[in-house]
Amino acid sequence: MNIDDNFKNRIQLVRQSLGLTQGDLADKVGVVRRQIAAYEAGDSKPRINVLNNLAATLGATAEWLAQGIGESPEIGRVRSTITLPLIPVISFVQAGTLFKENNDDSKSLIGYDYIAAPQNASSDSFAIVIEGESMQSDNGMSFTTGSLVIFDPLIEATNGDFVLCRLPNSESAIFKQYIVDQGHEYLASLNNKYSTIPLEKGRFIIGVAIESRIDFSFTNGYANHKKLYDTSDGLPIEQLKNQKISENKNIFKRLDKIESMLEKLLTKNN
Repeated sequence: MNIDDNFKNRIQLVRQSLGLTQGDLADKVGVVRRQIAAYEAGDSKPRINVLNNLAATLGATAEWLAQGIGESPEIGRVRSTITLPLIPVISFVQAGTLFKENNDDSKSLIGYDYIAAPQNASSDSFAIVIEGESMQSDNGMSFTTGSLVIFDPLIEATNGDFVLCRLPNSESAIFKQYIVDQGHEYLASLNNKYSTIPLEKGRFIIGVAIESRIDFSFTNGYANHKKLYDTSDGLPIEQLKNQKISENKNIFKRLDKIESMLEKLLTKNN
């Protein structure tokens, strides 16, 4: 089973929500604490038998832990780290279900990833990665594909705000600019190719945008070509990072091999 790069975040968040230390989880799963630390640091990924043990211990499925697929564990929203509160990153479809009648998802929102919350954001805030070009403009404010926009559902929308809205008979949310003109409400795109949407009865504004962050991995511009160098020895920072990652992987491979040999030896002696 493939294990994605967000595995490290999911295992840490569920462990913390259950009040377990890395040592506690290691004891329950049957590995050493150092191995749990490696999983949460993103330096190592478990074999399938360990993944199944982790899932059983944490009350999750192996698929959700590995890839964020399927039903998430009933852990509520994990809100804090040592330094900063965290908010969940969710999909447009997931956002479209929020605050519906007889739906408690907003009280136990589980994201496929988590990011540090901006200052003064409410505890109900969440983030969405923008898709498509409808909110992309050549002039002024623009939200390109890959932009991470943070929404606060406790803020009341006013004219000109950027909002996440659910339209009547729709299962997904849309991201637009909220416009009020002569008592009528509209949702406008920043891209002139897209039409303005008159708001009808039954619409629901899920949240107001309070911050936008850009992931430069989605762009092909300056950030991808800029050469960054470490002034200590003149080596590119990316090269130094790759060297460190390679060193860590080699160390953990050796530790895995030693652990496997010890397990075989103990099994043989028993």
